[in-house]
Amino acid sequence: MSVYTVLVRFILSLALLGCLLAGCEKPKTVVQSDEGGPQEAARPTRRGVEVRPAREVTFAASDGSKVFADLYTSNADSRWLVVLFHQADSNASEYASIAPRIAALGLDALAVDLRSGGRLWEADNRTAATYESPQAYEASLPDMEAALDWAAAQGKYSRVVVWGSSYTASLALKLVARPEIAGMILSSPGEYFPNESVAEWAKAADRFPILITASPEEAEDDERAIFEAMPTPPGPAPHRLVHHEGGIHGASTADPDRCEAADRYWSDVRGYFELLRPRRPVEFQGATRTTTD
Repeated sequence: MSVYTVLVRFILSLALLGCLLAGCEKPKTVVQSDEGGPQEAARPTRRGVEVRPAREVTFAASDGSKVFADLYTSNADSRWLVVLFHQADSNASEYASIAPRIAALGLDALAVDLRSGGRLWEADNRTAATYESPQAYEASLPDMEAALDWAAAQGKYSRVVVWGSSYTASLALKLVARPEIAGMILSSPGEYFPNESVAEWAKAADRFPILITASPEEAEDDERAIFEAMPTPPGPAPHRLVHHEGGIHGASTADPDRCEAADRYWSDVRGYFELLRPRRPVEFQGATRTTTD
């Protein structure tokens, strides 16, 4: 880490402390990095974690439509699930390199084929293939809800994080009030719906801190307006908008096979998972310390 970075973080910490002592609202955070190398990682891959091959799962949407997804797990028997939604004309394979990295952290991941999608990444969208014609973006909402219903039905996940890409990053904000959701990563959200305002949806995002990833160009467009519309979440952690030189559109910005800045974005994602990890007191030899689950 450079001396400049350390100095900036020290100044920001002092500013935040002063703000908190003065009783003012904590600031939102916009992070920009033009450094050539990856940022410092929040935590390395968990030792002893073995990622299992993905397995196909299916479940029914509220209208009876069949939804296909790929579940990535490990030997960690995780109580976390990261639900992964793809961008337009895409499919679950958008996360083919990302989901195993999530599982390597000891978290389960569910990559979903939504009805509004297609054949990107040289892979078929199994859900979209069941329809005779292309489906509108908003038509995917029941599939996204069904994925969360499936997660709840498993009876093991105490913490669900949603990761949306492009249009699903925006559509995910319609789900922000669902009680099982503990966090969201929104990669390149935008105003993709002509008759509705995503920035208006963002005004309901007040339950937990949200991480928005964007390319440098996007960070000055709809993404910033959506970010600025979000109310301050509870607790000490603010919402964050991150962008790095070389970033690209959607969740693929964290895929090392597609983006030159992937390691920097992946560092942000790992840091976000660490931020959401609940702290709990543990008794040992007459004393108490804080640990994580």
